[in-house]
Amino acid sequence: MKQKIKPKKILIIEDESMLLDALVEDFSDKGYIVIGCASAEIAFENMKVELPDIILTDLVLPNIDGFEVIRYVKSNNQFSGIKVLVLSNSSELRNIEKAEELGASGFLVKAEMSLKEILKRVEEEFEK
Repeated sequence: MKQKIKPKKILIIEDESMLLDALVEDFSDKGYIVIGCASAEIAFENMKVELPDIILTDLVLPNIDGFEVIRYVKSNNQFSGIKVLVLSNSSELRNIEKAEELGASGFLVKAEMSLKEILKRVEEEFEK
């Protein structure tokens, strides 16, 4: 009897609705289970119900920013093993360094990557 491989779960936190929709669609088309959230608060509620394998978060979000998302995930025993990738328009070195110091697995700059490249980078993260 073959063992069925469970699809990986991706939680995307992005307040720009067009980009969120495009990311959700692209990752879903590749067979991933995708949860799209427009804010960190919604993401935190979803995480309590469905643990993702990886989180892709923007830095600039309403109320709770991406740095706080990383801090929350990495400081909570239930979530600390989840990889977090930052997807931001900011390419400032201080933001990249801060994200990495907080425990982000990587930093992707939106303006420098196509949706296909973002998908590839997330798939690479699953292979690590």
